[in-house]
Amino acid sequence: MKALIAELERAAEGSRELDARIMAVTREMPIDADQWLREWDGRIDVYQQTKVAAFHTSGAVSCYWDPREYSTSLDSALTLVPEGSYIRMTIGRDKKAWVWVECAEDQKVAYAIPALALCIAALRARQAMKDAA
Repeated sequence: MKALIAELERAAEGSRELDARIMAVTREMPIDADQWLREWDGRIDVYQQTKVAAFHTSGAVSCYWDPREYSTSLDSALTLVPEGSYIRMTIGRDKKAWVWVECAEDQKVAYAIPALALCIAALRARQAMKDAA
């Protein structure tokens, strides 16, 4: 997750490629995924640069889907915030989005693109919670 956070911090804008990486790292799946997960080998990875795939126990791609638009949509980025955390967001005079995610270790991010700022702060919070566990 740390490599993904660093990549997001370097990004000039959101993209479907970043969205696919976020979804693969956070292991988010579509709600209707239960049918094919019976023979899932546990891997979720980026597929064809902009999709996310789960792999069958045979090694073949068993299913792939489009990721949420985390890096360009605040609605999607909000789903990354760890459950039970509080968030605050403001747009400063410098036109940057300032995001705070309060959890085990508070995460504060200033970034020019609000959705990316929220992604970074939420993923940092997830990492901090994982490190504290």
